[in-house]
Amino acid sequence: MKSIYSKSLFTIALAWFALAGVFGQGALTNSTAPTAINTTSGEEIDYVTVGSQLQYKVTPTDFGSLGTSFKTIFGWTVTDVSGSAVPGAYTLYNAAGPGSLTNDADATNNAGYFTENEISVYWPTVGNYKLNTTERVRVTPFCSGNPVSQEVHVLNRPKVTSWNVTTSPTSCGLTGNVSIPFKCNGSRTITVAYSVTYTPLTGSPSAPTTGTATVDLGSTVYDATDKDGAITIPVTSTNYGTYSVQITGVTDNVTTKCFSSYTTAAADMPAAAYVFYSLPTPQTQPIQHVTNL
Repeated sequence: MKSIYSKSLFTIALAWFALAGVFGQGALTNSTAPTAINTTSGEEIDYVTVGSQLQYKVTPTDFGSLGTSFKTIFGWTVTDVSGSAVPGAYTLYNAAGPGSLTNDADATNNAGYFTENEISVYWPTVGNYKLNTTERVRVTPFCSGNPVSQEVHVLNRPKVTSWNVTTSPTSCGLTGNVSIPFKCNGSRTITVAYSVTYTPLTGSPSAPTTGTATVDLGSTVYDATDKDGAITIPVTSTNYGTYSVQITGVTDNVTTKCFSSYTTAAADMPAAAYVFYSLPTPQTQPIQHVTNL
């Protein structure tokens, strides 16, 4: 029987947030608030993005009227999938994070047990792990329930690895939708946020306009192979000048569930903007000469 046989007790953190306003440039630290519990238990593998902090919980046993006398505690640990210790590959926090878990007061009988049934885990290292816990009555007779485990796969961050423009769209009288290709990798569906700044031939740059482009990577949970995507920029024929396209954020299916504890980093996208130009078509004027006398 798999170690997940009792995962009906587990509730895995999967919070869904709107895209707007989430993208940033800074790197995530493990003091960021975790994603709140929102959905399910019983999924064989919980997929998270490296650098994220998510919540997990088990539902405590109900002792009814005896609950004040026989409270339970929980032995939370993280191991690799074989059960070996993985120091440095995680940090256990309380549910709100980044505070520490509370050790049970009886250090003699309950060493390694905590009062919290709901915790958060910071995952700083890519790899496959198991989150384990056992519920235990904290006083005599100190009886313990069955151990339960949840497998967790910590995946690489989604990335736009490079611009992939082979032929510059710069031209005279440019009009219509201009496609700016890029290469990306990640989990299932990549969402790329971008801004476009237009600077006319004379005058000041416009305020940046923003948008998103999506790339379907297929059903593979994580695909490190670069795939093709593109940003589409509409250009009006008379809007001559410079167009600067800057990627501002990259997310995928897995980072979406990690949003409250995930921030796009500079390393996840090209640092330089892609720039192209729309030029007026030259109008050849009459040849001028010295006036005849």
